[in-house]
Amino acid sequence: MQLRTKKIGFNAFLARQRVPNVSPDCTCEYPDQSVKHVVLFYPDIDRSNENLSPSSDFNLILTNAASLKKAVWWLIGLNILPQFHLARELL
Repeated sequence: MQLRTKKIGFNAFLARQRVPNVSPDCTCEYPDQSVKHVVLFYPDIDRSNENLSPSSDFNLILTNAASLKKAVWWLIGLNILPQFHLARELL
């Protein structure tokens, strides 16, 4: 649900919510750490096993149950969002 609504702990969302000392910038220096940026463009991440690439249809990923499930587990496995550490340990 958080990926689909884009209301998840990436910097772009947190900055819009006016979380103190949070910039919308990504750690890779891209100016907007959003769901789309992390899923499709964040550098140095292997997307080949999940069939995710910049040419992927982002809307299809978020609306197709199978693609969305793969993207969720892939993101949890990356350990980018600290709020999902327990889910990663339980993987």
